[in-house]
Amino acid sequence: MVTSKDVADFYIDLFRDSKEPMTRMRIHKFLYFAQGWSMTRFGKPLFDDDFKALRHGPVMTSLDINWKENGSKPIRTKADKQLLSVFTVDQVQLLLDVAEKYSSFDTDELAHMTHEAGGAWDKNHVEGKSNPLLIPKEDIKEEFEIIRNSEGDLPDFFTEECKRKAVKVVKPVEGSPLSDDWE
Repeated sequence: MVTSKDVADFYIDLFRDSKEPMTRMRIHKFLYFAQGWSMTRFGKPLFDDDFKALRHGPVMTSLDINWKENGSKPIRTKADKQLLSVFTVDQVQLLLDVAEKYSSFDTDELAHMTHEAGGAWDKNHVEGKSNPLLIPKEDIKEEFEIIRNSEGDLPDFFTEECKRKAVKVVKPVEGSPLSDDWE
């Protein structure tokens, strides 16, 4: 099973040398978009962990402790495993599609997107609450189905260039089910 840490490591590695590398706030937005689009595209969550409705939007608090010391600086940790060995081809396509769709937005714009009125965060955020509420996965799924119905499906950006980027960043373990698909 894919974990939220696997997805975070994928995005941290993918954007390590970009003009907008992953920061503590930015990675939570990408995790949120990947989870939402997974439930819309595949009908199920990408990972089991839950988001909490914090002031700055949906946050995966189980991971946030790893990056607290970074503040707003880029996260530079390296993945501790060969990531393509944990993802299916469909999951990698989804992660790259999310990356292509949202990478041109700055972190403030991404935060604004996760604060939409009537969205999952908005339904579950209580200002000043010391113990933030969990955001039910069903609320996230509903939010992204509304997005799909108003804006259309997440575009399929999975091009040969994206495939080359993914292989460069997260090489499959030899002999894994994906190794043949990525050569």
